[in-house]
Amino acid sequence: MKKFFSIILYCTMLSLTTQPTFCATNDEIREQAKILYMSNNPQEAQKRILLIPENQRTAADYFIIGNSQSDLKQAIKYYEQAIKLDENFYQAYFNIGNLYLSVQNYEKAIHYFKQSIKHNKEFAYGYYNLGCAYLKINEYNQARKSFESAIKLKPEEPDYYYNLGYTYKKMENLKRADKAIKLYNELIKKRNES
Repeated sequence: MKKFFSIILYCTMLSLTTQPTFCATNDEIREQAKILYMSNNPQEAQKRILLIPENQRTAADYFIIGNSQSDLKQAIKYYEQAIKLDENFYQAYFNIGNLYLSVQNYEKAIHYFKQSIKHNKEFAYGYYNLGCAYLKINEYNQARKSFESAIKLKPEEPDYYYNLGYTYKKMENLKRADKAIKLYNELIKKRNES
């Protein structure tokens, strides 16, 4: 059975390495791009999306193009285009926040992580990265609140406890820091045993 699925995947990938037919619909092109993107081939995915006329692209199309960019400004431009088409596209806000976090523009990162959370209050990674940005500017109480929100949504994620422990340590609350690190270690041990 595994071999059957491997052959199907190979055939699908082989068909994607050729240019799509001239009469392919936008939906077919999007499906090809999605498969390429999920197969860790963002550049080829972008090439497919760019075959779709600009006035017919969706927010998801621009998101894929943004994820394919190595230039920060270009990536932000495409994510903003995705947001323009769908103001609730929380992943685009999140990715812009990550880009600003990577270049140490913490205020803008915080702004975009907050937007991400605003549009998806159940997005644990948004709270977590917001906490990381607050840590970078020594806003420990805000970082603590953000990490605690992430933990409420996804209590099985060890990194959340680690950063919460670090935050408590910076706040000089060693008892709570130790408790968070203990939980972190337990979750890591549990993960390694599975």
